[in-house]
Amino acid sequence: MLNTTCPCGSTRRNGTRATIPPMSMFRLLFSVSARILPLALVLGLGGCTGTTAPPPDLVLVSLDTVRADVFSEVAQTDPVLGPVYAASTRFQAAATSAPLTLPAHASLLSGLDPNHHGIHHNGQRLRTDAPLLAERLRARGYHTAAVVSAFPLDRQFGLSRGFDVYDQPEATASASALSLLERRGDASTDRALAELGDGTAPQFLWLHLFDAHAPYAAPGQAAGAPLRDAYRAEVGFVVQQLGRIVSALQRRGRPFVLVVVGDHGEGLGDHDELDHGLLLYDSTLLVPMFWYAPGRFDGKTVPQTARLIDVAPTLAALAGADPDPGVDGVDLVPLLSGGTLQIPAAYAETRYPELAYRKLPLRSVRDGDWKLIATRDEVELYRWSSDSAETHDLATEQESRAAAMQLDAWQRADVTSSDAPASPEVTRQLQGLGYVAAGEASSAAPAGHPRGIAASHRRLVALQSIIGTLPAAQVLAEAEAFAAAEPGNAFVQELLGSLLLEQGDLPRSIAALERASALNPDNSETRYKYAEALMRTNRHADAIGQWQILEVLEPQRAGVWTNEAAALASLGNWADAWTAVQQGLSLGANDANTLDNAALIAERLRRWADAAQLQQRRSLMTDPPFREFGRLALNQLRSGDAISAQRTLDEARARQASDPLLQLAEVLVQLRGKRTAEARRNAEALRAAMPQLWQMALREFPELTTLPTGP
Repeated sequence: MLNTTCPCGSTRRNGTRATIPPMSMFRLLFSVSARILPLALVLGLGGCTGTTAPPPDLVLVSLDTVRADVFSEVAQTDPVLGPVYAASTRFQAAATSAPLTLPAHASLLSGLDPNHHGIHHNGQRLRTDAPLLAERLRARGYHTAAVVSAFPLDRQFGLSRGFDVYDQPEATASASALSLLERRGDASTDRALAELGDGTAPQFLWLHLFDAHAPYAAPGQAAGAPLRDAYRAEVGFVVQQLGRIVSALQRRGRPFVLVVVGDHGEGLGDHDELDHGLLLYDSTLLVPMFWYAPGRFDGKTVPQTARLIDVAPTLAALAGADPDPGVDGVDLVPLLSGGTLQIPAAYAETRYPELAYRKLPLRSVRDGDWKLIATRDEVELYRWSSDSAETHDLATEQESRAAAMQLDAWQRADVTSSDAPASPEVTRQLQGLGYVAAGEASSAAPAGHPRGIAASHRRLVALQSIIGTLPAAQVLAEAEAFAAAEPGNAFVQELLGSLLLEQGDLPRSIAALERASALNPDNSETRYKYAEALMRTNRHADAIGQWQILEVLEPQRAGVWTNEAAALASLGNWADAWTAVQQGLSLGANDANTLDNAALIAERLRRWADAAQLQQRRSLMTDPPFREFGRLALNQLRSGDAISAQRTLDEARARQASDPLLQLAEVLVQLRGKRTAEARRNAEALRAAMPQLWQMALREFPELTTLPTGP
């Protein structure tokens, strides 16, 4: 059996040639009162480019999954950040545009709400004409650097545009596809501090800290701590990193403006939401925001609700850029500097219920003290000053107000879309973060309020959060109980099948994945795992049927074609296997398994030049190291390229590689180079040590018969 490959390229060995992958898995106008602006604003903070003061360094720190209330409690008591927080300009409330990482950060860096920038879910790609802060700042001479801590902000999603440096955690082969791609906050802070320039050019630095995202495992935190305690410990760890950033900025002696803001909050069980994304209550919409600029902004609390979309236009103004009338956010400098400004209503949305569960999407509008949450069919209305926990719905009592705010919410039409939805490879990574079927397309129309699946979603999130933290048997038992309680829940069936696949229980894994695929035929990721499981039980013909369906569902997914090629080759259909693997290679499949499989298929078809070229590409990879120099040299000789074969032998010698095929290739190179005596001696040694190989070599290379051997 040939190697199979999953999109991340991680493998397991089973026998001599079989490589089994782990499961793949997840323009509103504003008014400023007429007044004389403060001197600090005139000297460079508000858009003037006077020469008396250098432009300030701008540092943006985004805190993933940090609630406003918990952050405020922790920050005020921290010995390092506490005094800084007190000396900062803080907003009584700050609101995100979406309770998901990528849509929120797209709003943060563009100044646009999701209905205008088009990113509605993690895993989509920002359209190329969306304005980004880093581009504007770089155009004004700023050195721009970003350090992000987790996969949802991977450069492929479009936020890297305009950054001179975009530092992110890189993918590595993992023993479990349920593990998530994340970098700890102290490591990211180290990288960010290293990116602070020497002061010759103004600096824009964006640091993203992901630690408060589930699972909660702060350094030094004892396992099994209550949920809110574990979460608070993670926020405390994040606050420590902020203290390091502030200390470094203070030591540099350059003028700077630091803004710290959350991207979204965390449910922690409020309104039956454990995580974020499904609902639009303040536990996930309200985030911290404070601005720290010593000598420029006073320590005070502004009694208004700022928005994530206001950050980009404010930082652009601080750099002296002209206002951009095309963005939704407003410049907050007048408020930060002690003036007045009417911030427009805060809009938020989530399409996660629709994209994950086919439930109705939610929209929200916060206007002063009032907040509306609505689907197209239902509305909720809350008054923040008297009901911050949002327990008393006033929609009936305030019917006209609710109607007007609902109209406002649904008149905010989606005017653009992102460049592309999440690919299946991206979906697999996002599922590792606990997002259900991120970005999956479906033909079913959304129906029903998201609260209808809140309890089930909460249980699913809780189950995903214990993977890797509790014994595998305990996790599996919970998954089995959940699947038995909800046999019609495709996501639970898929998760159960994935866990069983991970543990090698192939018959039960296949049964669960088959059920999940039947329940949700549009979910290509489920079908992908199902096909993998079939191949691991040598049911290659059945697997080919699934790969062929996936050819239609995901024709641009390289892994579909390369795995189909492995299945076809295992059944001896070498010509079709070659066609399939070529398609996979053309789509970017360039991992070790794909190249090894393609070379094997080429050899079987006696396409020696193709085999040599594929092995040459493979030899450039170090993970895992290439060791088959003898095969490569023989394929080069078969294709008539003796010069390349000699180079391969030299490289193998330099790497101290040794195998019988290398000896055979050496004999052939010597023979073709008229070095007959050397060839005779080496041939005799090889014949004595490997008589069967020698007999096969005589049939494959008749020229060896011209060498006299033996006594």
